[in-house]
Amino acid sequence: MFSTYATNALIGSSSAMYQLLQEASAKRPVDGNQHGSYLTLKSNKALIIGVIILCSGSGTVFLDQAYWQRAIASSPATAVRAYILGGLAWFAIPFGFATTLGLTAVALADHVNFTTYPALMSQSQVTAGLSALFAATAFLGKGGAVALLIVLFMTVTSCASAELIAVSSILTFDIFKVYIKPAASPEQLILVSHIMICGWGIIMAVFACIWNSIGIDLGWLFLFMGLLIGGAVFPAAFAITWKGQTRKGRRKRAPFQGRSLGSQQALSLGL
Repeated sequence: MFSTYATNALIGSSSAMYQLLQEASAKRPVDGNQHGSYLTLKSNKALIIGVIILCSGSGTVFLDQAYWQRAIASSPATAVRAYILGGLAWFAIPFGFATTLGLTAVALADHVNFTTYPALMSQSQVTAGLSALFAATAFLGKGGAVALLIVLFMTVTSCASAELIAVSSILTFDIFKVYIKPAASPEQLILVSHIMICGWGIIMAVFACIWNSIGIDLGWLFLFMGLLIGGAVFPAAFAITWKGQTRKGRRKRAPFQGRSLGSQQALSLGL
């Protein structure tokens, strides 16, 4: 961000960025934006994306076992403060990427340093998330590409690690110990958890390869995620906060059936 708005010769200031974006709006106006501008808050598509992000983000937090494990393992006072501070700190990531790499990809699309010059980015390249990579390469060269690769590597490994542990915990303690072998020893549970981590890692890798081979990009996956998990948010929340809920009811299939039915209805309406 400092390089984009302070030191880089290709842009170097907010006024230069503004001028480049004004020129881009005149050449390539955005359908649905006020006067086709990239610098307006009146954007129909941005409003739709905002609603989708709100729904999918709520679903991710409510239904992700990784969040539940951290919240349950921590004291309430610590967990509340930690999640509030973490949520506020998270906003710097999308805002920072959007106002630097996102706008830079638009502003420098006609520059000779841009990766796709003289052609513009294709729709498939944009939905694959390559605009940030092209922007970083344009004004920082190979160093920018390496820096972005490090950021992506750390992000993916952090998320994958949390999900591996979360899924392993469910399969080991909520399924294996409850339904398969209730008398399992701690050593057996540790062994099963390690097996589950390896197995789930292989499953994630297989699905990633399948989606990549059939052409599913990040844009489609993001929209589909909102449809798939958004409908399960309220059933999951009610199963935990409803004062009439009993221990017997929680152990039976009602919460699972409610979440499954909510996801099925959301998916059918989306399709």
